Amino acid sequence: APDTTELVLPGVASREAAGIDVPVLLAMGERDVCQDPLRELAAFQSARDLAQLVVPRMGHKHNFAGTRVMMWRRLDAFIAQVAALKN
Repeated sequence: APDTTELVLPGVASREAAGIDVPVLLAMGERDVCQDPLRELAAFQSARDLAQLVVPRMGHKHNFAGTRVMMWRRLDAFIAQVAALKN
């Protein structure tokens, strides 16, 4: 496992992300601490379903943003979509 100082380096979890084979919703704020959203999404090479959401006027503290309801609604819709595909 990387030490905590390495966790901010780009690509530190690429190998682990590449092995995830379930649906993934990558959600972040437009002013979040993530790298380029498309590069982040590309790391999930084995995921069966990939979705992305970049919420406007949101930083890293998602639940404190005035636009947080947008993220909650998208998460709820993603969960419903994944559950419907399972049946």
